Amino acid sequence: MKRILALSLLLSLAIPLFSDFVVIGDVRMILEDPYRRQPNPDFLRNIQEINLMSPEAVFIIGDLIYGYEKRKDVLEEEWKNFLRAASFFAMPYYLVPGNHEIFGSPLGRELYEKYAGPTYWAKLVKGKLFVALSTEEVGYEESLSPAEIRFLKETLKKFRRVKKKYILMHRPLWWPYEDHDLWMGKIHPLLKKYGVNAVFAGHYHEYEYREIDGIRYIVTGGGGAESSREEFNGSFPHFLYVKEGKDRDLYLVVGSRGVFPANFVTPAKKERLEEFLHRVSPAVKPGKDIVGSIEFKNTFNKALNFLFKSGIEGKYFTAAPEKVEFLLLPEEDLKIPLILRFRATGIREVFPLPRWEISAYDEEGRLFFKRQIEYKIRGLRFVDRLKLGQSIRYSGKFPKIYDKSLGKEFIRKISVQLDESGKVIHAGFNHLFDLEREVFPNMKVYAFAKVILQEENSSERTLAVETRERFRLFLNGKEIYRVKGRGRVHFITLPLKRGKNDLLFLLTNPGGGWTLRVALE
Repeated sequence: MKRILALSLLLSLAIPLFSDFVVIGDVRMILEDPYRRQPNPDFLRNIQEINLMSPEAVFIIGDLIYGYEKRKDVLEEEWKNFLRAASFFAMPYYLVPGNHEIFGSPLGRELYEKYAGPTYWAKLVKGKLFVALSTEEVGYEESLSPAEIRFLKETLKKFRRVKKKYILMHRPLWWPYEDHDLWMGKIHPLLKKYGVNAVFAGHYHEYEYREIDGIRYIVTGGGGAESSREEFNGSFPHFLYVKEGKDRDLYLVVGSRGVFPANFVTPAKKERLEEFLHRVSPAVKPGKDIVGSIEFKNTFNKALNFLFKSGIEGKYFTAAPEKVEFLLLPEEDLKIPLILRFRATGIREVFPLPRWEISAYDEEGRLFFKRQIEYKIRGLRFVDRLKLGQSIRYSGKFPKIYDKSLGKEFIRKISVQLDESGKVIHAGFNHLFDLEREVFPNMKVYAFAKVILQEENSSERTLAVETRERFRLFLNGKEIYRVKGRGRVHFITLPLKRGKNDLLFLLTNPGGGWTLRVALE
């Protein structure tokens, strides 16, 4: 509280003549509360701090309630509790829909309009234009409807002389996991043409800042929903404060970890962390002991206390030492000797892959980052390249294509089509295919993927397929495996012929993350 009071006083003295506003996302009700009767305490604390700063307006960009509920009375109770909590704001607030309010349901949309108003709108607030878009229109989830795009074009043209323009939405469609092609192909050029200042989104419970062609793109999802509480990616309770300045507007991230400049988390900084983690990941080989070392270097701009735990997962795996703690100053490095023993003798003993964990804390004991990372595996034949077909969206609980027999001619046509026009997908770290990054929409879709296996002689091999989603598997035009339930690792015996073997997957993603890893013994 003292931090916010001091910040408010400083801002009021430094820039007294210009207006300000706050953007906050993902404030929803407590997930652990079975009756969902309580407002999120982090949301209430954010409200207190926002009131102390006294902005002229607050924009809440989605995930206002927990939602995803068929019972109308339960949803209405959630809405009433959200509005009861939001009534503590001492200034006007404006709402934008998120997936937890509408969740692809006409009932969700009906109640949103009842309690919050239109799902997309435009308002002039203190001479600034704010345009709210809905990334949750029924039938156009994870994207924008044609009506919205027309509305956006007409609004920006109508208010083209307004100096300050802002876009509000729930999902960051400019991210690769969203409808990136639509946004960068059609929407971004429109925003650039009409001089939009910034675009705000949430959905991901973290923070990120980037600039594209002078437009600020900001993800701020720290309103109170569950998060990893990491400082590195802004995954802790926070909101974004924007104050107009004479020459340049001031953007500040205000939260439980302190007050940060707008660019304290960027894609480049996230990528640097991932590169660091993958670079220090040790490699192991089934059935072989490895005596080596792992080298750490603090490439960050603050002293960090590292905690390294060497053996987290893997029944047939041991590592020594099991735990190491050390402090590294910026640019300082440290080499740790390691003895790795991987007793696995076959592919069935390799999965799930063994993991190790690294955590880093600042000098005040606050979590900077924490990751579990797989050991790199050598000595197995992993599939690192496949061809992916066009994804097809389905309605209902399960695609009908899973309930019927697919004839050999149908499979042959799909296989030929993938040969001719399939998108080549390359595996990422540790041979993992990130299908969510490649497929849009990535919820309630199915897609065909093809792998070609070349064999010197006919043989029988064990195939390991790692995915949490449902799939059907065809070998040379014949179905050999079907999974309707969700699992993790599946071991399948493949009777391979000499020469070329076509392995065809029918993959389904009902929702959430979507990955695939394939290895051959």
